[in-house]
Amino acid sequence: MLERQMKDIQESASLFEVIVPEFKVLRQCRRELKMLKQLWDYVNIVRSCIEGWKTTPWRKIDVENMDIECKKFAKEIRG
Repeated sequence: MLERQMKDIQESASLFEVIVPEFKVLRQCRRELKMLKQLWDYVNIVRSCIEGWKTTPWRKIDVENMDIECKKFAKEIRG
């Protein structure tokens, strides 16, 4: 929606031959929002995984697999 308004303003500015405003802050905010959403998606995935581990019977705990999953989460978040 904001991108559409930005495009309309740019078109109007060029129509009237005035300086076209830059929308660097808007673009930066959009990128940051996407990154934050991705981060919170990972937070929810990790939390649900840990909640699943909490209900695992003691004899069925696979520590190696849990360690591998934790390392995978960390790698995905950094990447």
